[in-house]
Amino acid sequence: MARKSFGFGSVGLAIALMALLLLNSCATAIIAADLNLNSDIQTQSQLLNLSNFTGEGSGNFFRQSQNIVGRDFFDTRGEEYGYFAIQIGSHVQTAPIYWLYLTIGSIGLGVPWLVGFPVDANDYTLTAHLYIFDSNGDLVQRFNETARMHITSGIFYGHRPHAHRRASRIFSGLFENLFMEANSRSREINEMLLLQGPIRPDTRAAAQTKISAFLRGQ
Repeated sequence: MARKSFGFGSVGLAIALMALLLLNSCATAIIAADLNLNSDIQTQSQLLNLSNFTGEGSGNFFRQSQNIVGRDFFDTRGEEYGYFAIQIGSHVQTAPIYWLYLTIGSIGLGVPWLVGFPVDANDYTLTAHLYIFDSNGDLVQRFNETARMHITSGIFYGHRPHAHRRASRIFSGLFENLFMEANSRSREINEMLLLQGPIRPDTRAAAQTKISAFLRGQ
């Protein structure tokens, strides 16, 4: 009877651990508002002054986008000749090594997971987008850059806060690269911005509506 009792106890433990595994193995979605973006851009922008329309000019992600360009990138003393906006994209898929972690943990009846063995592994594709619009809200230039991120997690580590800290560092670097690329192409961008002139009060609302519609479609 003792063996039978032990057998039922082992099965119960395995079922409980498998349930815990399923709860912990859900991939963390990267949410823009939960990032902490910062940049170390030291270069003075050669671009004409642009209004920040990220998040339609409000919210936490807007404030983070301000951290990317900092106070000194744009020469804010002049008129604004258009808008810029940033967006992020992320795609996650189960990493192949996840199945090895699952097999080893299952063979060990979940004990390896309790002592820190990984329960999940995911591969992320992170994409940063920078859009520049003229004063009428028409797209002048777009820039994209992509990076990959691998996150391994256990029952007690590697979940949402960790994933967002890693993603924040990666996205900050991507956006810094995009703004520097835009800066290197400032001559052609500025020519297109100058064609439409600075932002005017009578066209501002229509331009922002057009930009909002464009960004929602991305």
